[in-house]
Amino acid sequence: MEVFRLKVDSLKKFLLSIAVLLVSACLLHLYFFVSDSWFTPRGADASKQFLFFKYFLSEQFTSGNFFWSWQYGLGGDLWGQFNYYYSASPFFWLLLLFPVTSLIDVLDYQLLFSILRLWSGLIFMYMLLRYLKRSSTSSIIGSLIYGGSVFVGLYLLRVDYMAEAFMWLPLLILGYERLMKEKKILLFVVAMVIVIASNFYFAFITSVFINIYAVFFYLLNKELRFSISDLVRNHCKLIYYYVLAFGLAAFAFLPAVYAFLGADRFYQEYHVPLIFNFQYYSTAFYNMFYPSESMTLLHLSVPVIVFVLLIGSVTLFKLCKSARIHLYFLAFMLLLYVLPFSYSLFNGLSAMQPRWLYLLLFTFSLVLSKVIDIWWDHLRYEKILNKKILIVSFSVWGISLICKPLFYNSFFRSEDLMITFIFALTGVLFLFINRINRRIFSTLLITLTVINISYVNAHFYTMNLGSAADQKDLNSTYFTSAGYEKEIEKELIKKIQEADDEFYRTSFQNELEYNTPMYYGHKGFSAYHSLIPENLHQLFKEDLNILQFDSPSLYHGFDNRQFPETALGNRYYVIPDTHVYVPYGYTKIMEYEGYSVYENQFALPAGYMHQKYMTTEEFNSLNPAQKDQAFLSTAIIAEDDLEYISGMTQADPDIYRSEVLHEGMDQNVDFYNIEVKNGRYIAADNAAFEILMPPPKDDGELLVELTITSLTGESFSLNINGKTLNKRPNDYKYAYPKEQFVFKVNNDQLVDKFRFKLSPGEYEIQDLKIYHHSYQFYEETIQNKLNNSMEDISYSDRSFSGKIEADQKGLLFLPIPYHEGWSLKINGEKADMIETQHAFIGVPLEKGNHEVELQYRTPYLLEGSAVTAISFIILLLELFRQRKINRK
Repeated sequence: MEVFRLKVDSLKKFLLSIAVLLVSACLLHLYFFVSDSWFTPRGADASKQFLFFKYFLSEQFTSGNFFWSWQYGLGGDLWGQFNYYYSASPFFWLLLLFPVTSLIDVLDYQLLFSILRLWSGLIFMYMLLRYLKRSSTSSIIGSLIYGGSVFVGLYLLRVDYMAEAFMWLPLLILGYERLMKEKKILLFVVAMVIVIASNFYFAFITSVFINIYAVFFYLLNKELRFSISDLVRNHCKLIYYYVLAFGLAAFAFLPAVYAFLGADRFYQEYHVPLIFNFQYYSTAFYNMFYPSESMTLLHLSVPVIVFVLLIGSVTLFKLCKSARIHLYFLAFMLLLYVLPFSYSLFNGLSAMQPRWLYLLLFTFSLVLSKVIDIWWDHLRYEKILNKKILIVSFSVWGISLICKPLFYNSFFRSEDLMITFIFALTGVLFLFINRINRRIFSTLLITLTVINISYVNAHFYTMNLGSAADQKDLNSTYFTSAGYEKEIEKELIKKIQEADDEFYRTSFQNELEYNTPMYYGHKGFSAYHSLIPENLHQLFKEDLNILQFDSPSLYHGFDNRQFPETALGNRYYVIPDTHVYVPYGYTKIMEYEGYSVYENQFALPAGYMHQKYMTTEEFNSLNPAQKDQAFLSTAIIAEDDLEYISGMTQADPDIYRSEVLHEGMDQNVDFYNIEVKNGRYIAADNAAFEILMPPPKDDGELLVELTITSLTGESFSLNINGKTLNKRPNDYKYAYPKEQFVFKVNNDQLVDKFRFKLSPGEYEIQDLKIYHHSYQFYEETIQNKLNNSMEDISYSDRSFSGKIEADQKGLLFLPIPYHEGWSLKINGEKADMIETQHAFIGVPLEKGNHEVELQYRTPYLLEGSAVTAISFIILLLELFRQRKINRK
């Protein structure tokens, strides 16, 4: 009976604790309850990427499509490429249980899922600390230290898929503790599988940490009696089950890593300094404990109890070896915090990133929860020592408050005084620790910690998003703008698709979001995704040099360059009535609520023959106008693939006709607010230069090519007749490093001159050329392709097929991104395909009739699933073996 009563009391205590953590998780989101609005930022990746991804993947997965979609950019893989985000995320799969029919539905669930994520992490941390024999009070406070930082709040708001990794870490460490102490393997393996399968990037960070933690665990349990052989044995056990978990996660991990290795992310070399600059160290204390001064990923704003406990922990070295080992572990993690190399190491020895700082928060929670219990058990009767600790704490805090204006441009803020008041109350509570009942002390300490974290998070959200009172109206306006819940645009796409169910692409002349096609459900020319395949990314950024936003993670349209647009199947343009540009050869077919739809009279089907070829090296030697012509008219083949097209005719580069209308910066150029000095162009405010140029008589395209470098290494903007390039420094981690750019100037933008507007700065401008090429070549080429094109085309989410009669040997061009997941059959027989036009599928065909079939499967999914199945059998055998041993 006594045992039963104890179990009931333990259950009540557990339920009360998780209830406290649930209330805390809700209070950390109090700003959004007050605002009565969605848990989302505006204009950040959360609204430009992840919002679309959740809707898109939800729609695809619930309809049974896990492999390929035509609405992702020019077409792309789902399971492998989206694994970095959500495709194997447990929380995303939980979302699939809810009805999602619009972006608004996704937004409606955001707050609920953020609270669930955070609450899960708090519970896992609490369970770990209780397993480690921490008291209920210290376990709750330790959990709040881990989940209450604004660092966690920032990731929940802006990068929720990354925040998920924070939540799984305590569960993984709990699994490791049980593995090593009780030889129970299942929790560790399951937690490790979740970490690896849901996000390979954070799996790396967590893997580094679990090895660090294993050393700490060994030292703690061996009480510093160090033995290399024992440590190796410990690690071998970890590695064995770690590898088993990798095998179980292979169904997600292998496709994801394949997608990562195929992305265009490896072009920069990053400089990692030995130490940070003075600004970093001088503000580190404020970033750690004070409410956010500015938006920075380095801001932690941990509760002030952390500072009190850190000061108090110094006195614990003499008490016990266990305390010393804990403090050594914390000191090691704090050392990593102040070294730049750590920020590169945890990012795969790449650009410095602070994403790993959840490991430091975890260490705070682990170590300082123990400090609380030791303080209560051993230090609360040490009145003089307690006073010394608090005197030091108050002195250091007071000095930091006084010195704050030296490191920031602002003096004391109300937020600083509020957090100082909470710090003072916390200090007073510890001062009277020996006079207060433990239950009252625990209640007050937990209450102060909850108030602390709730306040700093509410302040963070206010600073980040603005007044809570304004959020509902701001969000409503933002998320009903173009590219989001713009019902007119969605209805237009629906009308087009009802009238035409063939394979084609549609362009919007107004600026939509990069991932809008995922939501509107049409085939477009844009995507914003961290794992965009290298061949597609290079096509836009380098091969055709299309004017793009300066980022390594997106492509967005062809800058109205009709040769490549038409080559890739653009059939319709949707143009608001406020825009005057109408593409050449397009005819208006529909008007609807301030928009007009134009159809391409020169549209090509989704498959046509090239009778001539040129090598990629020959293509790269052409000017931009000639490249556009070649891209439409000629097969572009890598040297290694020429064996597949032996017998085809090689194209004569002279057939690509273009005219150079202007060259150089020396003649016929008028400068305004620009000083030319030794080949440098020093631009002041309102700087510009102009080149007089009447519009060409022939219909065609005007392309401006130039090389421009900021000599100061700063961001700059360049606008040519209404089209703008915003260039970030080449060494910036989110910039794409290039200096040569091509602008397409539409005829409606050219009156009688080219006007180049430059932001203030110092520049080197070289190789300026203005090209013109006629649409006569365009029309002739289209007619030729129409006479040699596919018929009876059909397609689905993961297949494409059609028939073609080739009047001579050539290469069938398909405007489908070349990807290893595609398999080809010609007339029912397996056949080889090659990459053509830098990024698309080319099918070598002999003269005659052919039926072409393509099927798609995510690369390495089958192989990964086989490894998962084998690993599962090994796990079952291992569980059986462990059970047999335990019975003995």
